[in-house]
Amino acid sequence: MAKESPKVWLTVLIHKDKLVRDPANTQKQSRKVFNELRKNIREEGFDENLLVCPHPTLPDMFVIFSGNHRFEA
Repeated sequence: MAKESPKVWLTVLIHKDKLVRDPANTQKQSRKVFNELRKNIREEGFDENLLVCPHPTLPDMFVIFSGNHRFEA
């Protein structure tokens, strides 16, 4: 039986204009929680990358599947 290769995630800089929020994202935030997130990002920054995958129909575009709120903030 062949041994499965480990998955490797690379960090790559992608221009914000090439990112699309996931329309199927069902997570909602209240305006208060969102404003707190924005304030925290401004003051502290964030160290968790957005996770994206190639857009299924738009060439050179990427769908955010983790980090939609951080992107919006």
